[in-house]
Amino acid sequence: MTDRKDHVLAEPSAADGRSLAVRVQGTGRRVVLVHGFTQSKSSWNLIADQLGKLYEVIAIDLPDHGDSGEIHASSLEDAADLVGRAGGRASYVGYSLGGRVCLTLALRHPELIESLVLVGATPGIVADPDRAARVAADNALADRLDPPGAIGSGLDLDDFLVEWLAGPLFAHLTADQADLASRLVNTSAGSPARFAPPEPVRRSRVITDCTSTRCPCCSWPGRTTLASLPSLAR
Repeated sequence: MTDRKDHVLAEPSAADGRSLAVRVQGTGRRVVLVHGFTQSKSSWNLIADQLGKLYEVIAIDLPDHGDSGEIHASSLEDAADLVGRAGGRASYVGYSLGGRVCLTLALRHPELIESLVLVGATPGIVADPDRAARVAADNALADRLDPPGAIGSGLDLDDFLVEWLAGPLFAHLTADQADLASRLVNTSAGSPARFAPPEPVRRSRVITDCTSTRCPCCSWPGRTTLASLPSLAR
């Protein structure tokens, strides 16, 4: 295993003072790893340890996740810009929500992309009715966690994670693969004290920030196709 160095409270990388937490290990050409919804940079540890033998590996905590719990993004584009500031020019590997963020980064800042790997991510739902249905479903889920007008009365995020991982997409995973302990860093119970929100708001903004997490994972309204990225098909 290569040495891991966390940069949790790095100097702000932009005029607005926001800087994402990263974990760096290895030397060589840079590879940036961007995790999925409810995960954290620690979710990449096994892969990062292997890649770190050959490359400089930067694993990033997305806004409202892990040690970036106090960093909030106003949109998918905003999240992509933050990832680009943290990662610089590199080969980007994004899983699920992280893949969508990396795809957005490639469209906005192609100069930062040496190569792009998307795992479990697509450019978005194309049909308007299907996309609208998914937005409604995602909003309904968010309302279970954070009922409008009833702050603090929704489903506890710890319980949500158990329910989420029991769904058909993840139910086949072993306990190690599901990595619930790593995901719990996104909750008030599992996060460092400095990231825990005050009462009565005891759930992570991973869920309750609508623009940054309710819909982009599956229902981003863009029509982009991979054909728009010929320079990245290598």
